[in-house]
Amino acid sequence: MTSPPDDTPPRRLGLGAAFALVAGSMLGIGIFLAPVTMATHLSDPAVFIGVWVFTGLIALAGATSYAELGVMMPHSGGDYVFQRAALGPSFAFAYGWGLLSAGFAGSIAAMSVPLCTFQLGALTGWPMGDVALTLPLVGDVAWAQVAAMALIALITAVNIYGVALSGALQSLTTYIPLMALVALSLYVWSLPPAPPPAPLPPAPALTLSGLATSFLEAYFAYSGWNSVIYAAGEVERPARVLPRALVGGTLAVMCLYLLLCGAALHSLSLDGLRALAAARQDIGSAMAAQVGAPWALGAVVALIGAALVASINATVLGGGRVALALAHDGAFWAPAQRLHPRLGTPANALWAQALMAELTVLLVPWDVIFSVVSLVMVTGGALSVLALFVLRRRAPGAPRPYRALGYPALPALFVLAGALVIAVKLSDAARGVEGAWYPVWGLGVVALAYVSHALRRGRRAPS
Repeated sequence: MTSPPDDTPPRRLGLGAAFALVAGSMLGIGIFLAPVTMATHLSDPAVFIGVWVFTGLIALAGATSYAELGVMMPHSGGDYVFQRAALGPSFAFAYGWGLLSAGFAGSIAAMSVPLCTFQLGALTGWPMGDVALTLPLVGDVAWAQVAAMALIALITAVNIYGVALSGALQSLTTYIPLMALVALSLYVWSLPPAPPPAPLPPAPALTLSGLATSFLEAYFAYSGWNSVIYAAGEVERPARVLPRALVGGTLAVMCLYLLLCGAALHSLSLDGLRALAAARQDIGSAMAAQVGAPWALGAVVALIGAALVASINATVLGGGRVALALAHDGAFWAPAQRLHPRLGTPANALWAQALMAELTVLLVPWDVIFSVVSLVMVTGGALSVLALFVLRRRAPGAPRPYRALGYPALPALFVLAGALVIAVKLSDAARGVEGAWYPVWGLGVVALAYVSHALRRGRRAPS
């Protein structure tokens, strides 16, 4: 097993903050948009709920697998640490870079711009879509992009100040939206259904491609179930806290998602969700409109904003630790491995990640980032759970204070589901389905990084 570097941050994340990292990272924009886009692929409410249940079980299978790996190797870096130990440095290097650039820096950008465009714009009335300035080689930059860059810098500064402050921010922006969304869902359940839209959008035919796309969209809403693992080196009593935070947080959010989606079906129906897709609306705003009170829409907009801040904060915290682990191995900017001399946080790694995220804000549309990131995340998760099988065989006597639930069936289901989705999306790209090449480009970057690292290692190897 791998050992942590000597200069690691202190362990200051307790169970409450670790649970909030998992739940808050999952409570992003995905749950408000995914049900709407899924309704354009599915026509049966039972299949719709079934996809959410199945994807939740997949996330739970991943969470319990990561919990075993995390207590075996309680070091910061997450997937990079697991894949390095089980699959070798080239796999770890390739996915570590894909994770840092797309999974973390890209996701930070992809969440910050919509937050400033929609939630901040709605709450303040500022014209966030207007052009703020024009830059050489970049072109027009909107106020939403400027605000997103400022937000990224602010949350990065909070994380540099200390993991305790970051954990407090995470708890505040997680538990309030969590409780409020439960209350909203229960209240909407008690209301009569809304009248169906006219004219009704056409119901789609059920296809394997539509199921796979719906799974990816739900998977994006569930993404974040592994967030605390990236800061495992800073979790108190990891053998006890990590499994409870990973499994408990995933189960709690799965129950909330099923409650929220059930309330949306009761109130709006799949036809109503398809109408929201045509109008580019989210289910939170639509459910708030059902309440009828003038303050409800503003409250839901604020809740979505708080949930997004929680997700961005968790992503900033986790991505900085991946950069730290890469730098310790000489695979990233060398100063990123140094901790702040007074605060003990990976300040250089966090600022490097912030710079990558802000460049992404300037150069890449946020909706394209979502498409590129999705398949990279599925592939990386499958590789990390595959590492569990490798390490069970290679190191059967290693200390395992926690063992994955349902092994080998649940972890195998996670790997097989990932492989099936990858195969379907590659088939979509080969058939020329619109937008299908974006996820494949993300995988192509990871594959290129793997080949590059393997060739360099081959040239350096002694004859």
